[in-house]
Amino acid sequence: MLASSINSLLYITTISSNCYHNVLSLLHGITMREVEFRTVDRLFIKMSINDKFWALFLAIAAVVVGVSGSQYYSALSRIETASVQRVEAQVEASVNTLQAAGLATQEQEQALAKQNIKLVSSSTESTRDNDVITASTPVQGGGYAVLSQPAGAAETEAKGQAFSHFIYSLLTLAPIALICYWLATFLGGALWVMHQATRRIAEGDLTSRLGFHVGRDEFGIIGFELDRTMDTLSELVETVKGSSATLHNTAATFGQEAQNSEQQINQQYASVDSVATAMEEMTLRLKI
Repeated sequence: MLASSINSLLYITTISSNCYHNVLSLLHGITMREVEFRTVDRLFIKMSINDKFWALFLAIAAVVVGVSGSQYYSALSRIETASVQRVEAQVEASVNTLQAAGLATQEQEQALAKQNIKLVSSSTESTRDNDVITASTPVQGGGYAVLSQPAGAAETEAKGQAFSHFIYSLLTLAPIALICYWLATFLGGALWVMHQATRRIAEGDLTSRLGFHVGRDEFGIIGFELDRTMDTLSELVETVKGSSATLHNTAATFGQEAQNSEQQINQQYASVDSVATAMEEMTLRLKI
């Protein structure tokens, strides 16, 4: 029986070794690989899963806001440039029309004044002061025609459309944030389940299981194999208990047999003493 107990212990050791190698081969088969510790990892190890996903979202948000803001301000610049060019074209068209009509200088000045266009002697560049645009164009015979007018409703509408596009581009951050939240809670939830299960196992509860479904997800695969490992360990514990009981029974049997042997030896000693006593008595009788 002692030999069978030793064989059971050897069997337990063999199964444990096979389980260890199976887990190792599983981890090698999963799409994971070892990465050397990098400088950025010193920051990552101080962050939780949620912190890492928040950092990822903030990085994406910074890129989206930066690109969208750049496009928005470029659109505003194009709109304002187009408004200045429109006023310049309006002044130039008015001057060319009056000059083509062959009007005198005074008559041209009066006609331009009706259109809020002034004639000045010095050259001025097209400028913009808030929403007031000032444009100038040269006039035949000397001088410059200058027109100052508000940007108008067309520019306001164009700027409103550009701002709407900017807001729409920022709205793309909402589904990105939702996806980051889903991924963070999924990974955090899986890690929490694994943490609780391993904590209960460390406390001695070998019936604790993860209960993950097997699929392409690495957590499911690792969780399934860990459950299999715990099933094997539970079987090993039961086998060890059985072997311990067998050893205990064997030791008890040996003890009982030793006790019986001691009793038999004592009986034999008593018999020998009796025989010796009888021999002495017979010897004394023969001498008498």
